Amino acid sequence: MLLVSFTDDDEPIGFAGIADDKLEMLFLSPDYFQQGIGYKMISTAIQDYQIKYVDVNKQNPKALKFYLRQGFTIFKRSPVDSDNRPFPILHLKK
Repeated sequence: MLLVSFTDDDEPIGFAGIADDKLEMLFLSPDYFQQGIGYKMISTAIQDYQIKYVDVNKQNPKALKFYLRQGFTIFKRSPVDSDNRPFPILHLKK
């Protein structure tokens, strides 16, 4: 997995975990929410690392809304997560 870090004045503020063409994780410090930085992070992942897929927990509507605004669409649903736990997952593609 490739980890890409994002900084503000050389201070780490977030990171993305990428495997092949899938975004496995995206984290941004809450101090930087609602500033357009998440959009820049996902745009970088798409443009520089050819991200086409991401999974979102159905119970996280804010994350789902974020990815849908970035042009991802739901193409598959799973009643359990990758560890077979009862967390419904939405599979999205660009």
